[in-house]
Amino acid sequence: MNNLAIIIHPLGRGLYEARIGETVVVKSSRTPFLDAARVLLDAGYNPHAQITMQHAGSDTIALRALLSTAAKCAIVEGDRDGLKVRDYQPYPSASDGPAAPTGKSVDGDWMGLR
Repeated sequence: MNNLAIIIHPLGRGLYEARIGETVVVKSSRTPFLDAARVLLDAGYNPHAQITMQHAGSDTIALRALLSTAAKCAIVEGDRDGLKVRDYQPYPSASDGPAAPTGKSVDGDWMGLR
């Protein structure tokens, strides 16, 4: 099974950039692990690959999941309930609501993991 190691870099104000090596997978996100999983899955990577996340400068793996599982999840915050994991629901179009999480699509087999 292939491992996709995401390293996140803080941008400030609760936003992070997600990279694999030097390649930017997600430019800016509040949930970089989940958004990176969706970008990679959309780019054709193996849904059974394991994805991990570490903070830049740390050796600790903060999160781990199958690519397909992480891509299906979203984090929502209610007024009273705090943070909850829910099914991801993409916005129908940019004109129908707030912008979807920003991410840079990955072209080609840039990691040799497909």
